[in-house]
Amino acid sequence: MQLTNVIQPGKLIYFSQQPSPVAVYENKHYRWMVLAEALQSLMLKRRPYQLTLPHHTALLLPLLFLRPQRLLEFGLGGANLGRFLLHLQPSLQLTSIEYSPSIINAFEHYFNPQSATIKVVNKSAEDCLVDMPETVNKADWLIYDVFGRQSVKHNQVLPNTLQQLVNTLNEQSCLSINLPSPSKSELAFILARLHNCQPGRKLIYFHLARYQNIVIHIMPASWQASNQAIENSDLPARLCHRWLTFWQSGQRYPPFGP
Repeated sequence: MQLTNVIQPGKLIYFSQQPSPVAVYENKHYRWMVLAEALQSLMLKRRPYQLTLPHHTALLLPLLFLRPQRLLEFGLGGANLGRFLLHLQPSLQLTSIEYSPSIINAFEHYFNPQSATIKVVNKSAEDCLVDMPETVNKADWLIYDVFGRQSVKHNQVLPNTLQQLVNTLNEQSCLSINLPSPSKSELAFILARLHNCQPGRKLIYFHLARYQNIVIHIMPASWQASNQAIENSDLPARLCHRWLTFWQSGQRYPPFGP
């Protein structure tokens, strides 16, 4: 799908300048959110639960192995992930941590047409770790997708936040991370830091063709891609086989580690 074709022409239906620019556009078929001039979310209006962006599919690949009960998401955006997950599993307890009131407002008015049950908490990721330890510790899946909102280098606070999240993981929980446009040195640094936090875990990452995102999964070493995983997954069969092929394209870190 060529995004430039999908989102042209578009009509501006929402804009907020604070705390950072947030705009919502739509045309006949799609509605999308732009954060600081970067496309963040894209919703197909006739099927709001359908995934539309490749990095969202990459972030949800653990569904091949995991039937989540409690999911904690850092970064609400237009709730592409939440709409898909709750359509797939309506009983899922999904909490989304979002720092920007403008993004929360845009989600509530333009990106939740089916009234999906997403608990939205207006906090930063750092405050969530301090104020909501029980929610963090009980999650069997954590998704971290807030990198694109800030200009943070790898020697500042962001890796420390990730290190704390990795340290909260229990034996069967998973952490999935979206890195938009990391340099090679930043990616290498973050992979090394994440691996050193819990070297016994499996760490797999994905480069997305024609996109600059890197998606990382830190998960139990016991998770394996197999036909049995497909049979046990809640994903539709048509998605399972396609996603399994996608999963097999991932790169393991360290390349020759245990």
